[in-house]
Amino acid sequence: MFHQGLSPSREGRGRKRQSAREETLVYLNEHAALKATLGEYDAALGLCEEGLLLARRSRSFRAREAELNLYATRANVALRNFELDSAIEDYEKALETAEAIGSLGNQAMTLNNLGKVYSQCDRYRDAISAFKEAEKTCLRIDEGPSLVAIHSNLAILHSKIGDYPSMEAALAAAERLAHSAGRREKFFLSHANGLARIFQGKYSEARNRLERAIAEG
Repeated sequence: MFHQGLSPSREGRGRKRQSAREETLVYLNEHAALKATLGEYDAALGLCEEGLLLARRSRSFRAREAELNLYATRANVALRNFELDSAIEDYEKALETAEAIGSLGNQAMTLNNLGKVYSQCDRYRDAISAFKEAEKTCLRIDEGPSLVAIHSNLAILHSKIGDYPSMEAALAAAERLAHSAGRREKFFLSHANGLARIFQGKYSEARNRLERAIAEG
């Protein structure tokens, strides 16, 4: 008689291996992020590569989520080394993975990060699109980057390109949300307001806003 499927014991061993692999992936990403924070970039990249190779051996949700986090960590390392094109490439890979597994929170976070890097590369249209998509995604869920942070990033971007009406609109939207936000969001807003005023040429107002950010930070 032929047995169909795996025996319960083999299935149990398979689940244990998968669980162990997923826990290893989480550890590798956390360790890589710590190494990046400490400035040990080669070690961080090595851990990311190890994790990405391991993640490709599983298609489970947790493994794919770990994969996108590893891409994001590698992008952060690239940013610290001013390798903006590499950062964009890895953030875009992280976004593709987030979309594939339907993780809206990770999509919003990655879109917000992409918007910031696009802005640094003077890819303003792409940056605005990324921030707007991050905003739409955040409105569908109760997680991801704060809307205050997204509007603040948009305000800085609009000020850089001289679109001051859009800048004021983004700041006003952030102000409305900041009333019920935490200290961190209020810091983001004051800092963004200060930077926006610098691009606008209002240096005295910029100084006041930045001093407020220091106090809130």
